[in-house]
Amino acid sequence: ATSDVSARATAAKLLHVLCAQEDLSEETPRLAGDLIGRWPDFLPAAVALATGSIDVGAASETATRWSRIVTLAEAAGLTELASRAALTAARLLAATDPRLAMELNERVLEHRPGHHEATEALLYAYTAAGRWLDVVRLARQRLTAAPSPRDQAREHVRIGEVLLEQLGDETGAKEALLTATQLDATNARAWDLLALAHLLLADPAAAARALDRLAQLEEARGDTVGEARTHARIGTLWETAGDDAN
Repeated sequence: ATSDVSARATAAKLLHVLCAQEDLSEETPRLAGDLIGRWPDFLPAAVALATGSIDVGAASETATRWSRIVTLAEAAGLTELASRAALTAARLLAATDPRLAMELNERVLEHRPGHHEATEALLYAYTAAGRWLDVVRLARQRLTAAPSPRDQAREHVRIGEVLLEQLGDETGAKEALLTATQLDATNARAWDLLALAHLLLADPAAAARALDRLAQLEEARGDTVGEARTHARIGTLWETAGDDAN
């Protein structure tokens, strides 16, 4: 057992030296493959083999090697290495296997909650797959790391939009969108969606007030076409709801 430990240590040092070279020689992946054949759980060899194949190997094969590193690193308690390996594999598989890339990005967040790249990739993947509850869950988690009120407002708008247009939760959407307008009164999308939420909740007066704020923003940025359309929407509300909408 002692000799085996010593042999592993010596092999790890050799791989470290080889991988530190500016140009990896053909010897490095060959040696790494031999060492994995001898010790299937030998993490330094797995890393060396995957690193040496990034430029020359097929994306799927390289991603498989990095996915193997994720498993080995997690077993060894090396969470930072596990998250980096998962992120590398997810990047390689983004175009060819989005489902597996999504799973790998989820593993990144297990080790590094709030990781920007993994979160963005997952929001895109969940949206494409119609996994709306996961979009809301992830956006809510992201709120805790949002650096500014404006960024927080954008996440509340994302949540409100999904609740309103995909999940049919008008009340939840209204609450999220009201919060968004309180955090950032210049977020036009928040006022637009808030008006729709109020309308679906049979509150045309509140809808008209939200649209009025939207029109003010459009006027301020010189969007005359948008402002005219918004005033037309307000007019329609007045016509259908009478004086209560005014």
